[in-house]
Amino acid sequence: MSLEAENALPTADLPPLRMTDNAISKVKAFATSKPQEAEGKHFRVFIQGGGCSGYSYGFKFDQKRDGDLELSAKDITILIDPASLEQIKGCTIDYVEDFGGS
Repeated sequence: MSLEAENALPTADLPPLRMTDNAISKVKAFATSKPQEAEGKHFRVFIQGGGCSGYSYGFKFDQKRDGDLELSAKDITILIDPASLEQIKGCTIDYVEDFGGS
């Protein structure tokens, strides 16, 4: 899965996050294939500090925490912590498979 900035608008004007149908299908497939990791949890999107490359984006199944933004994409609940929100705002999560991988 990847995150891509949609445009260069100020973040206040952007929706918090979008997910493509392919990404939603892949999250559902992960949840089905790893029920012990996903059961009773939601899909969390987060950022963490990277080295020379800047931030890296992460995805995991997790419980809701105080202060999390909760979004819906079809029937998936997405959680974003306040610290990650400003970096993620306006991004689209997509899932693509090609010769280079997935």
